Amino acid sequence: MSRPVALLTIGEVARKSGVPVTTVRYYDRIGLVGASSRIGGKRRYLPRAVDRIVFVRRCLGVGFTLAQVADILDDDEQGEGGWRPAVEAKIGELVAQRDRIDAMISTLSEALACDCLDVTSCRPELRA
Repeated sequence: MSRPVALLTIGEVARKSGVPVTTVRYYDRIGLVGASSRIGGKRRYLPRAVDRIVFVRRCLGVGFTLAQVADILDDDEQGEGGWRPAVEAKIGELVAQRDRIDAMISTLSEALACDCLDVTSCRPELRA
């Protein structure tokens, strides 16, 4: 016989996921995470709500929009594995973004090593 899953209060979800309670409420309202039930009029969440919120925060941290995150997390509309095309497209965008970031890091690192007074006039390729 399986043990019942302990439901979490909104405060527990907030604390474990590292966001304010207002963020949990907002994500609940827009459908990114949903309360499993209400006990005494208070929301209760499955433990997976924490994982979903952490995922949302990671996505937002690298430039996803809430709409893109919602598309990936929308199990009802996409069915099993239906999130894969959206994720594959986003991986391509992230790789391109990483390439641009790597190029900028290289440019700035070279500028630091240069004797130029203005970072925009630094031309490392002209240094011997």
